[in-house]
Amino acid sequence: MKIAVISTTLYRHQGADRVMWQLADDLSRRGHEVTLFIFKGQMDPPANVRLITMGMPASFLGERLFHVFFPLHIHLNIKYTKMLKGFDQIYTGPYPSSWLAYMAKRLCGKKYTYYFYHFNLPGFIPGLLARSYTLWHVFMEKWTLKRADNVITISQFSGKSLESFYNGPIEVVYCTIDCRRFNAEIDGARIRNKYDLKSRLVVLCVGQLIPSKGMHLLIEAFNRVKADIPDAKLMIVGKAVFPDYLKKLRAIAGDSVIFAEDVTDDEMPYYYAACDLYATATLWEGFNIPLVEAQACGKPVVAFKTGPHPEVADDGITGILVPPGNILEFSSAITKLLQDRELKDRMGNQGVIMVRKRFCLKNMHYHNNQG
Repeated sequence: MKIAVISTTLYRHQGADRVMWQLADDLSRRGHEVTLFIFKGQMDPPANVRLITMGMPASFLGERLFHVFFPLHIHLNIKYTKMLKGFDQIYTGPYPSSWLAYMAKRLCGKKYTYYFYHFNLPGFIPGLLARSYTLWHVFMEKWTLKRADNVITISQFSGKSLESFYNGPIEVVYCTIDCRRFNAEIDGARIRNKYDLKSRLVVLCVGQLIPSKGMHLLIEAFNRVKADIPDAKLMIVGKAVFPDYLKKLRAIAGDSVIFAEDVTDDEMPYYYAACDLYATATLWEGFNIPLVEAQACGKPVVAFKTGPHPEVADDGITGILVPPGNILEFSSAITKLLQDRELKDRMGNQGVIMVRKRFCLKNMHYHNNQG
């Protein structure tokens, strides 16, 4: 079967892109002829998967204007809709990818499956123009999603967020990770040496530096932890999207907070290995891949009990989930795990077991919904 997978971008540091890469890889391994369509990206495609790069402006503003006016790029729409006509099945990520899938349905009678992660919430986006863009983007996502023949989503939480406006079939397929790459046997000494951490207790968080990831809340909580554990370090791995937000984070962070912005995908397992626990104050997620990767590496986790977190971490067993926004309980949970080595190790071991049962790459599957 000839299958097209359409993803707006393809970058290793973006969880949604990694999901689409895995989808293309899995379908190819099952014997299908897979072509991956992207507008731009830096990842190589999976083995035996053809890659077609359609092009998009490189600048931040240019990219967003391209998104806004993409339906008006008639020549691009016609060119790639004609190419999609030759495929038996189409999987698409969110808009603008989904617009091409819709055009293939509208003009060529093709059915498409929409791969849904989560909506970006405008309330977390700084600046009127950026919020307006996000509102428009979400509108287009919902418009193309409503017209999809099937929807795959990455958690029960994400699936429930669609129930109010999508009446078609929704299948939940959890994200998976490569447990050969992320495991408890990895030695994190190279990272500890790089940052001169010695024997200090280290808290790690991985994610883009954007307000919805709650990095400001994490730093606020860590500042409380420092009162009890003065030598503790917080390491944040992720790229900054909004310069003003990064400036705010640096203003509230002391010299015990390390911002590691240029970490390669190959290095990531060693960062998990170097920490003592993983903490995230994110306020909105569709799945939270780093939370699972950390558990696969034997690290207990602390997070807000919100969104999909009760699905991907076992409260009281692999980590501690606290009420959303409760900084006091959040910091207390971190302090408790850092000071109780036996509890920390026990939860870390349980995390490895849980991930191998539920989220290991070998358990990945996709159903052929479209017939």
